[in-house]
Order: sequence, then C-alpha cells, then structure tokens
Amino acid sequence: MDLNNVISPDRDLVSEARGLRVEVLNAALLFAVVVGGLAFVRTLIDAIGIEAWRIVGGSIVLYGGFLVLLLAKRWSYPIRALGFLSLLYLVGVVSFLTVGYLAAH
Repeated sequence: MDLNNVISPDRDLVSEARGLRVEVLNAALLFAVVVGGLAFVRTLIDAIGIEAWRIVGGSIVLYGGFLVLLLAKRWSYPIRALGFLSLLYLVGVVSFLTVGYLAAH
C-alpha cells in the first residue's frame, strides 16, 4: 500500500472498518469450527460410549449452529455476530452447569 493512499482524505474508513469486522467474524467462526470440531468429535466419542444422549444432542446442536453461521455468509453481520455471541454464551452456561459449581451438588 502506498503511503499517499494511507493518509489520503479520500479513504472511506467506515466501509473499511465494516469490511474488517466481517473478516474478523469470519476468522473467529472458522477458528471455532476447526478447533471446536476436534472437541466435538472427542465429546461425541465419549458421550456415545457412556450413552449420554443429552450431551450428544446438545453437542450436535451447538456445533451445527457454528457451522450454519460460518456458511451463511449472506446473512447480515448483526445476525451472524449475535448468533456467534449467543452460541459462545450457551457453551459457557452448559459447561458451567455440567462441570462447574452446580454439578458438584
């Protein structure tokens, strides 16, 4: 990139920022699907082995949600971002309930 282009008053910083936030969301979703896929397979193997069908169902729904958000590039940014944050929150709540404080009682 040319220095004159960087400091040019003709740059549209708002559209550049919007493009950047979409790229960051896509990268975060891709990371969640790739790394989460490893955890997903491991969870399925363990859960099927002990016949924990609720865990199997929940894992499929959560991982499927991440896949849908990754592949649904036509959806608007706010919908995809809110869906991503909601799924992360749900994963945290489920993890807390299964291995956290409430699981000890």
